[in-house]
Amino acid sequence: MTVAEYSALFSGLLPETPLGRVMAIRSENNPRNDYERGIIAEWSAFANKDDSKDGAGGIQDELRRLFGGKGGG
Repeated sequence: MTVAEYSALFSGLLPETPLGRVMAIRSENNPRNDYERGIIAEWSAFANKDDSKDGAGGIQDELRRLFGGKGGG
C-alpha cells in the first residue's frame, strides 16, 4: 500500500473522532523545540538500550526460555 492510498483511507475521518485527532496531530508539520527533541532522544536511548548479558541474542534466549525452544534453527 502506498502512502497516498494509506492517506486517502483516513482523509474522510472527522477530527472530532479519536483516530481523526491522532491523524490530525501526526500530519502537523511543526518544528520540534528543544524540550521535544530531548524527550525523543531520551526515549530513543531507552528503547535502544541493550540489557542482554553478552549483547547479542538476549531476546532470543529469553523467548527460548519462555517457550521451551531448543534453538538452532
